[in-house]
Amino acid sequence: MNLHTPLTDDTGSAPQQDWFSEEHRARIDELIARLNTSDTRESVSRYHAMAEGYLLGLLDSYHVSVEHHDAVRQYLHNLAIARLKAVKPKLRK
Repeated sequence: MNLHTPLTDDTGSAPQQDWFSEEHRARIDELIARLNTSDTRESVSRYHAMAEGYLLGLLDSYHVSVEHHDAVRQYLHNLAIARLKAVKPKLRK
């Protein structure tokens, strides 16, 4: 995927393999894995924010289009919503 190609998909777009260095890619994959395996609402929120901040910061440094920012943000948002639906709220004592 070209970083300057317009995107129109409402589901968003995952970060592509060739967008970043192996080091950045490993960190992104780690944050997404933690988001997908979070077992509390708080950890889903935390890892969603961390992944979004890290990814959007990288995209900013590469001067990519607004469409790619929006697509990645939407992708992460959809992951977080799906995970929140799977996480059962813990009852307070």
